[in-house]
Amino acid sequence: MPEARLGRAFVNLADALVNGYEALDFLYLLCDRCRDVLIADAAGVMLTDEDDILQLSAASSEEPYVLELFEMQSHEGPCYDAVMMGQPVIEHDVKAAIDRWPIFAAKAVEAGVEAVYAFPLHLRDTRVGALNAFRHNSGSFQERDLYAGQALADVATIGVVHDRAIRQAHQRSEQLQIALDSRVLIEQAKGVLAERRAVDLGVAFDMLRRHARNNSVSIREVCRDVIEGDLTLE
Repeated sequence: MPEARLGRAFVNLADALVNGYEALDFLYLLCDRCRDVLIADAAGVMLTDEDDILQLSAASSEEPYVLELFEMQSHEGPCYDAVMMGQPVIEHDVKAAIDRWPIFAAKAVEAGVEAVYAFPLHLRDTRVGALNAFRHNSGSFQERDLYAGQALADVATIGVVHDRAIRQAHQRSEQLQIALDSRVLIEQAKGVLAERRAVDLGVAFDMLRRHARNNSVSIREVCRDVIEGDLTLE
């Protein structure tokens, strides 16, 4: 049941916030739970950098087309609109949004994406990004899904703001940049592991996350150890 999935998501996210909290791991968990609750094929979180430009921070999938669709939304797309308007953006038929998002919509249609959803991450007047989900089949998106998606986005906002609070010595842009800069570390570790184990990048990423979960360590730590040669994953 949707309510049960949402309830489990909140329990998982609340537990992550109080037990060994790290922003990047929390955001990856959020993406996974968003995909489950909204029955989406992919979900991701985009945060604004020091120049207020949206950048991908975490995604439930490392498929190239998924990453490209997120990264294209720096200036156009549902995430951009959600942040600018401060309201959820729901598009059941991406083909109908070609005039609205000519570049993003064309690429989404090419990738087989039929529906997109974006929910702003905002606290009062502060907007820090958006939670985004894709579906290959539009399916049935009900009003309760809208509330569930925004509720998850609100939890994401709490996580980002909490990360800001425990790093009081840093400015807002520096705090958010920590999560964004981690993308570079992840890409490097994926490349090293893919070459070392002769697997594709998606499999390499799954190996990194699985090791992090199974050993209760952050994905940043795992990536760093792989890059430096201190960790060999089977």
